[in-house]
Amino acid sequence: MKTNFADLERLPKANFWRHLLNYWWNRPRVFVEDIHEKYILKPKEEKEKIKLDQIINETELLNKMIKLELELSKIKKNSTK
Repeated sequence: MKTNFADLERLPKANFWRHLLNYWWNRPRVFVEDIHEKYILKPKEEKEKIKLDQIINETELLNKMIKLELELSKIKKNSTK
């Protein structure tokens, strides 16, 4: 079927029964995927995020300590002169 616009064409009508059957067929898979994501993947992700945050905090602390040690060594060099 054509529309008033020359370059557009209408899509064929959707088949309700085909969509319903597709929904019923895929619903158990979607249900299981949701449960898997909620109870297995999210806790793992949270644990990994906590570990990553700890590593980031440790590296920041080490960077600060290194900077302080460098400043202290500069001060010692200047005071010995």
